Amino acid sequence: MAQDAIVAPSEIEGTFLQPFNSEDGTGAIKYASDKRKETFGLGDGFNSLTGEIRGKCTLGKMLGDDSESFKTEYNITWVRSAEDYKKAVGLSAAASFGFGIWKADAASKYYRTVNRTKNSDYLVVSTKVEGPTFILGDPRLTDEARTYLSKADKTAFKNKCGNYYLYGVRTGGDFIATFSFESASETERAELQAKLKVVARGYGNGSAEFSQALETITKTSKLQVQIIRNGTSENVPEDDMEALVKYAKDFPTKINRDTALPIEFIRRDYQTIDPLADSYSDAEAQVERLSNYLGEASAAIADLDYAKGHLDTVYPIVDAEGLAATESAISSYIDQLQNTARICAAAPETCANLVKNTEGPLFVIPRRAQMVPINPKDGAEQFIGLAGSGQSKTLVILGQWSAWDNGDNLWWPPEQCCFDIVVQYEDGRRETRAYNPNAGPHTFVGPARAFVRLGDSTYVDNRERGLKGVVY
Repeated sequence: MAQDAIVAPSEIEGTFLQPFNSEDGTGAIKYASDKRKETFGLGDGFNSLTGEIRGKCTLGKMLGDDSESFKTEYNITWVRSAEDYKKAVGLSAAASFGFGIWKADAASKYYRTVNRTKNSDYLVVSTKVEGPTFILGDPRLTDEARTYLSKADKTAFKNKCGNYYLYGVRTGGDFIATFSFESASETERAELQAKLKVVARGYGNGSAEFSQALETITKTSKLQVQIIRNGTSENVPEDDMEALVKYAKDFPTKINRDTALPIEFIRRDYQTIDPLADSYSDAEAQVERLSNYLGEASAAIADLDYAKGHLDTVYPIVDAEGLAATESAISSYIDQLQNTARICAAAPETCANLVKNTEGPLFVIPRRAQMVPINPKDGAEQFIGLAGSGQSKTLVILGQWSAWDNGDNLWWPPEQCCFDIVVQYEDGRRETRAYNPNAGPHTFVGPARAFVRLGDSTYVDNRERGLKGVVY
């Protein structure tokens, strides 16, 4: 039997309310009638696969909460991928496909933007204020719903009632500010990510390190801000990172019983009332799987979008024609995923068999790289690139080099002789290894900086043979 599940108001579609995560940030609610406003739509059916409100199939008495206490939750999350963003703002798997209500929902729309952007990093600052909760006491099915189940008409029950009913609503307020930062290079991005890590780790403790990192990011990075808010309609600081972080901390003071709005619905499986009902939990799991595939494919498209404009800064080396062919194949795969998700939502019983054949093909996707021309004649360690905390990077040396300048040079590949990889870790440790890619990739995990110890050479300039170090 499924457990109660939390549903954001923006994931509920129906005539009784508009999406709460409105783009203007007001979080305005529009009810079709005062009666709906009084009951919050409790007892209405809900289809979790499509995000649609269905008919009212459950009756009961709304039980209120007289508590004056409010619970506050602060979070700041360093977002490095679309999947990180989805978790940070609490989007469901089906929301990633943009069905129904999610076409207009601000968080869902922004998720799809993040999914197609590879040269940006994000910080999500969120504050949730939880107040009174209302539930449906002594729930029971309507006569019509019981008739469908007694006749084993699962399709009619699903179409009328969905696979869950709205059991409760939690009121309060929430505020989400998403900061987007663009980097001009991989080296610049790694330095930015180091600062973002400090900000995310130090949020709320008032440390000098936190304040300094926040100030540095604000002064040195190109910044865009997206705001989602439920609970008040007052003005917020515009594109001012420090002021918005302070606003998030102060947001709980603006929420009370009079200003509280629905911020979460609690859905409950019909099987808690009648075991003959079907929750379609297997289909939900399959949609989650499709959503994961979609995230991976969309991230690959974002990599390709970046590579098309930066062919000289990505690795492995590719040409425009190869990129176009790969992009076309991945786009077709995304279309397949979206069509499969639609079929799953309409006919859950077919979902498992459909999803078996949707795992995508493997593609070689070029990644943004740190590239530095190197010259062995320098006879010293040369910095190539770095990895941020927890990042895994690979170092390769491309091109040819000659060990001497005697008028009859012999050109060697770097793996033949005389190059070392030196990794300098943040804690002071140094790791040195001979460059030999035939024995496996030279990988290292950050926070760390990677150098090439140059082979001895008397040749004037080996760089004319394309000799360069690459960290990707």
